[in-house]
Amino acid sequence: MRRAIAFLNIGGKSIHAKSRQSFEVAAQRWGADLVEFKKPIEAGVHHYWQKAFVINELAAYDQVLQLDADMLIHVDAPSPFDLVPVEAMGFVSARQYMKPGLIASRESSTKLWSQRLSMSPPQDLKHINAGLWLYSPKHHQKIFERLRAIGRAHKFTFRNIPEQASMTVLVANQTDHPVVWLPRSFNVVDARHRDRPDRSYQSMFGQIYHFTGQNKDKRINEVWWNHPQWFPPFEPHNNAIAKRIPGDGSGFVGAEVGVQRGRNAASLLMKKTGLNLYLVDQWRRQGEDSSY
Repeated sequence: MRRAIAFLNIGGKSIHAKSRQSFEVAAQRWGADLVEFKKPIEAGVHHYWQKAFVINELAAYDQVLQLDADMLIHVDAPSPFDLVPVEAMGFVSARQYMKPGLIASRESSTKLWSQRLSMSPPQDLKHINAGLWLYSPKHHQKIFERLRAIGRAHKFTFRNIPEQASMTVLVANQTDHPVVWLPRSFNVVDARHRDRPDRSYQSMFGQIYHFTGQNKDKRINEVWWNHPQWFPPFEPHNNAIAKRIPGDGSGFVGAEVGVQRGRNAASLLMKKTGLNLYLVDQWRRQGEDSSY
């Protein structure tokens, strides 16, 4: 079984050194080749749509994991290749990012492209994030041919998240290929949230982080992708609490009022794995946006 991790790095400046290193380590662990595209595959095509042409260059592979360059793969991440059968396609839903403005943008784009394709719009839960596509060149060439045809018909526009919404509509309206929806942790979208784990303690809480938005290099620099501990260090003041709870905490129930990012709870539950802990918070701090 030949596998590849592929990414676009057109111009040679799109990928952070830490991202490249994490890709290389993942490729070695998962038994995959790492394939980088530094030049446009199709001339005169917006980089959004270049993704639709990658499959043509990778016909020799049984499975391809196509990633955006602004991602980090955790050193211990399990292989998504093992979760998606070769005849299936693997995606992560974009619905994880629930900020109202982005929900409306996704729904508007999906509706627009559904109308253009004369197809039914899927629910937002089935809206694909284009940062991760897992597919088989042998089995899925036809759906990519349709995607490229859509791009040509609309002059490869960069408006209305075109390749993402188009693929979403195509996948939702086809029955030829099974689809595996991977857990959110395989594409933690927009790792710039105020409440993102790396903001406080740098450790990754997911398999793959996706750094959309501004200041990507700075934010990628903050993250320990190769840190062996996913969870935060045990809080010193929680040691006293843990010592008062016998065993692993089984049979005990607790509550924390005022949780914020959950750091205290996470560190306590690392030691007392049987503890049943209720967390209570309004999920915003004074003066902050409440759309977490």
